[in-house]
Amino acid sequence: MIRTKVSEVLKSYETVNRTKLAKLIGISRWLLTKLADLHEVERLELETIERLCRGLNIMPNDLFLITNSDGTPWKPDPKFKLPKEVFTNTARGKTKFDIEAEEFKFNKIIEAEAIKQGLPVKKVNKKEPLRPSE
Repeated sequence: MIRTKVSEVLKSYETVNRTKLAKLIGISRWLLTKLADLHEVERLELETIERLCRGLNIMPNDLFLITNSDGTPWKPDPKFKLPKEVFTNTARGKTKFDIEAEEFKFNKIIEAEAIKQGLPVKKVNKKEPLRPSE
């Protein structure tokens, strides 16, 4: 889960009027309050992230924290390596159906590699690639 650290950033300022800050940044007070108090939103536009960063004079990594399901901070596995198949150019000269099949295969390769390395895998219900009718 990605959580926001807006409340921690705002604490670094002695007194902050959220209404004035939201106007200055160009976002709604409701969104600023939701980010600061609830620490999570379902979706956040890149433009909003940029406005927050510029308005608070911080970088995007100062705004977010990725956590595990138990709430502890997530850290990338330094041993993880992408499989070699990832680095091939599969889109050139292929039909839409071929590309969808390759994307499906790519997702399965990444999932298998993550499982092999003992990393958690989030299952996504994705249909098999479309096949042209014959």
